[in-house]
Amino acid sequence: MSGYLSATVLVVEDEALVRMLIVDELQRAGLTVLEAENGTRGLEQALNAPAIDLVLTDVKMPGPMDGLALAREIRSTMPRVKIIVMSGQTGNWEANAVADAFVSKPFECSELVSVVKRLLRECPQSCATATVSPVSLGR
Repeated sequence: MSGYLSATVLVVEDEALVRMLIVDELQRAGLTVLEAENGTRGLEQALNAPAIDLVLTDVKMPGPMDGLALAREIRSTMPRVKIIVMSGQTGNWEANAVADAFVSKPFECSELVSVVKRLLRECPQSCATATVSPVSLGR
């Protein structure tokens, strides 16, 4: 991967309108974007996609796998993949423990895109892991 422009991002969000907005903004930024409506489908996408560079997931989603369970599974099976967890609940310490960044809802899409690009620039695929301070974005 040469920088963030050739990166693939998986967006996992159960609220269709929120997911569509995020996908649209990331595509406008030049990223390849896959999407899933829940954690189970997100894990399927991640495991079957040719390459995923970053997963952006909501915490609370219906079904057997929420966003934190998804993040833990991605971290254990695909340790090079960067993870951003987003939630309307601030101060989610469990999210900070498993994610490279935490984004508080509501957020400005431009701020979210900036965090995605920063994570992708700071750790290209050749990095095994990176130390990135969790961030919280809010209005």
